[in-house]
Amino acid sequence: MNKPVTSADLVTPKVTTGALPASRKIHSQPEAAPDLRVPLREIALDASSGEPPLPVYDTTGPYTDPDVTIDVEKGLSRTRIAWVNERGGVEEYVGREVKSVDNGNVSGKHMARSFPDVPKPWRALDGKPVTQSQLEALIELVPQDQRPAMTGDPDELLRFYGFIMRMAEFAEKEKLG
Repeated sequence: MNKPVTSADLVTPKVTTGALPASRKIHSQPEAAPDLRVPLREIALDASSGEPPLPVYDTTGPYTDPDVTIDVEKGLSRTRIAWVNERGGVEEYVGREVKSVDNGNVSGKHMARSFPDVPKPWRALDGKPVTQSQLEALIELVPQDQRPAMTGDPDELLRFYGFIMRMAEFAEKEKLG
């Protein structure tokens, strides 16, 4: 059964944005990749602790970044496209129009609304790795893999190192086949 749609369902959705309490969003940039901005959140500790703010990896995305304007009609900026395109093995293509089957076979006012700015999709060229998992299996590190080194978290660095070693072993086994 389909949910009844009211005129209120057809307005531009509102998205919660803005700063989080007792913290601020900052970015760290590795020397090896100055165009990469690793998001961190500095959490203010109580003044009686005598400790500086605690930096932690920030997973909130652009929604809590005071320097980003969120416009649901335009969508988020596609920051990874340049990295993906630079690696090669991908192409942009013209996607298909949304069909009623994509919306539970409803039509008219019951269909999900369309957005005016829909970017073209990308796909891998035949036989080329494109996902982060496929690239890691080939030990081809992607820019966001530099994050553990930027956070300075020793435990995370050890987990990352262990992951790389497992991927190297997997790649070697695949070669020996």
